[in-house]
Amino acid sequence: MQDELTSGATTVCPERGFEGWVAKNKKDVVLVDRVEEEGLKRVYVALPLLSADKIIGVFSGQIISEKGLTKFYEAFLKDVSTLIAESISDKVKEERRLSHSRRMLSVDEKGLELLSMKESDSFVLTIATSSVELLDAEGCILRLDEDLRGEFKEAASFGLENKKIKQYFLAAEKDVFKEVLRTKDVVVKAFSRDENPYVRSIVSTPFLFHGNVVGILTFFNKSTPEAFDEEMFTEEDVDVLKRFRIYVERAFSYILEKKKGFIGSDTFVKRINEELNRARRYNKNLTVVTLSMNSNGVPGEAKKRFLKRLYSFIKKNIRSFDACAFLNENTIGILYPETDERVVSVLKRTIASAKGPAELKEGIHYGYAIYPKDGRSARELLERAYEEVELNDTLKTLQ
Repeated sequence: MQDELTSGATTVCPERGFEGWVAKNKKDVVLVDRVEEEGLKRVYVALPLLSADKIIGVFSGQIISEKGLTKFYEAFLKDVSTLIAESISDKVKEERRLSHSRRMLSVDEKGLELLSMKESDSFVLTIATSSVELLDAEGCILRLDEDLRGEFKEAASFGLENKKIKQYFLAAEKDVFKEVLRTKDVVVKAFSRDENPYVRSIVSTPFLFHGNVVGILTFFNKSTPEAFDEEMFTEEDVDVLKRFRIYVERAFSYILEKKKGFIGSDTFVKRINEELNRARRYNKNLTVVTLSMNSNGVPGEAKKRFLKRLYSFIKKNIRSFDACAFLNENTIGILYPETDERVVSVLKRTIASAKGPAELKEGIHYGYAIYPKDGRSARELLERAYEEVELNDTLKTLQ
């Protein structure tokens, strides 16, 4: 709402004053005041601004005249209030439509920020704060099961400093949490003021890892600057949340895979496909590298131990959104989003600095493929990278 005299925002509480009564009950109020001046009447008017039977504001004013408020002017004010409500509603819808693409771009920006993080503490806090901003929510709580034991613990929260709000929110969140855990999908729920005086709506999403729920993020009370009162979370909010969820799940997979150890070739191929989709959307390159080791004169166990150490060393020296995996017992695959052949030189220097017998490092062959010039699918890129292994020299020249 806007106060035309001060050009500042004003708020009407649905529980207080006659304007608040109008907002709560969605009914007109006309108050007549007798004044000392003979022949003058003062009338106070408050009319609800409704759109699809939803209160979006209150149109109020004061009239001083000899006749007070005639039936003609009362009907005129009601017609005007209807037109004002429709105009406000149309403007809000148009602004939301135009903001949809901007919100999706914001999701991508915040998602990439998550993928670049290495500290788990700042990672979970950023999930909470970023998502609240994306959804225009008053607050949220993030629960994680990082050990995959079915025990969800509070990892981060936002907007729960008020004890009363926290009490009512946690009571409402309990059933929503169970439903999300059961359905493994987004759940939206609304509450009346009688049911819950502090929480009007909730939206909750799971985060999955290999089909298992490893985290649940729950928001309460959507509230935007143009809204008269708390709103329900919309389908657009659910779309934004589902897109944000893709980045969070990918980031979770990095963390959990590091805890569990090596990632397999199936997961690696899936990651390539995910990054290919993003590369196509934003017209970016990506590079797939394979490292293979000659077994000539090298005992099998010694080679395995060296490759495992090399794998761990490479994992520590690549970006958090890169991927590294064993494709078979003799081959390591590495995925570098948004790179070209220059990243291979960086990788060579990384391997050269790794600890290990020189004769083992000298036996490593490498191959690489770059999207889109060497292939447009995960299969084409991997096949090309395997072919390159036979064509390129070993890393001996770097020792």
